[in-house]
Amino acid sequence: MVVPWRAQDFVHCPLRRRARRPQLKRDPLGSNRTNSPMDPDSFDDPVVQAAWLAERRAEAHDYLRAQQVPAGRVADHPAWHLAPYVSLWQVLADRSGLPQYWVIVGDLPTDFLPADAVTSPRAAVAAFAQRWLHLGSLMLEGKPHPTLEIGSPDQNRNLGDLLLRRARLLADFAREDQHW
Repeated sequence: MVVPWRAQDFVHCPLRRRARRPQLKRDPLGSNRTNSPMDPDSFDDPVVQAAWLAERRAEAHDYLRAQQVPAGRVADHPAWHLAPYVSLWQVLADRSGLPQYWVIVGDLPTDFLPADAVTSPRAAVAAFAQRWLHLGSLMLEGKPHPTLEIGSPDQNRNLGDLLLRRARLLADFAREDQHW
């Protein structure tokens, strides 16, 4: 069962020297997204699914631009998706067309990983799950992560729990062959 996540994105501090160290700063309980309705049955329609994917691709592009990530272009098609919940996109270098980053968007926090850290979509989903499991556990323990923040400290218990649930779902998706 997928539980809706109304968190904002992982926000990467523009002053940070390396794009590998994300920061979560926005109010994760509010949402300014114009998500499609969460009726999974409507996503069997290719037109509805294509519109949802186009929105997620634009969201990935806008996210990278807002975070000032030195990136090329978001691929035309997702590397993997499970509409209406999650999509994973490769970001390709402008000149070479080689993979630079993986970006995950959907009904969960938006985040990215360098492509040199993981080489396949399945490994990228597993890596996001691992990162979020670690952060969620720290949040529940009331301990700060050295480079990641989400919400305010008084929200750690609720947000940590939500993040752990999303991370476990992603880990299940990465592990189960039926999703690939």
